[in-house]
Amino acid sequence: MAHLQRSKEKLLSQEEAWDILNPMADRIVKSVQEGLNHFSEGLSGPLRQRLRPRSFSSSLNDCIVYEASQIFAEVEGVQVFEECESTWFLFSPRAVLRFKKVDESETPRNFPTRRQSKITYQQHEFSVCDSKPTVINIGYQPNKFFTEIKSVSLSCHDGSYVCWQLPLAGEISTFMFDQNLDVKPASAPSVIPTLKRKKAVNE
Repeated sequence: MAHLQRSKEKLLSQEEAWDILNPMADRIVKSVQEGLNHFSEGLSGPLRQRLRPRSFSSSLNDCIVYEASQIFAEVEGVQVFEECESTWFLFSPRAVLRFKKVDESETPRNFPTRRQSKITYQQHEFSVCDSKPTVINIGYQPNKFFTEIKSVSLSCHDGSYVCWQLPLAGEISTFMFDQNLDVKPASAPSVIPTLKRKKAVNE
């Protein structure tokens, strides 16, 4: 897949991405918070014991994406659309985002089809865009019981590399009867961390 790799000069830098996404950061985290809560409400009792991890993962993502679609539907300048069997959020002509469960290296788990490889290598041409926007993952890491989200972050991949990663929130717990969200903030968002370009695993 080396021939697909896109020149990183054409991708949004972490500073450019943060300028675009900073005003939306609270809404992004809220989408994960409310998605986790509604997921937990729907999968309590015997049903939780019968489902396999893959079902948990898919159901949690569906809940988060649904909440995000509702939250961003009325936000001026954000376009929500379906493509490649996923829901995407176009925040500007240069930035398109999706919610993905990620591992410790900020890498989403995708079946390695040709289409997914083009997305990972920043080569996919979206039907709603005249040019190729930078694909950014809104990554969330659930614990093994799917009762908490360990972190929420933004990350940009170019092939098998994580070009940059920005933390948005630390641990998020469910709030079954409490509307005050239990969120531990991540690093101060005004300080963009300088990260080394690192190899992702299990592409």
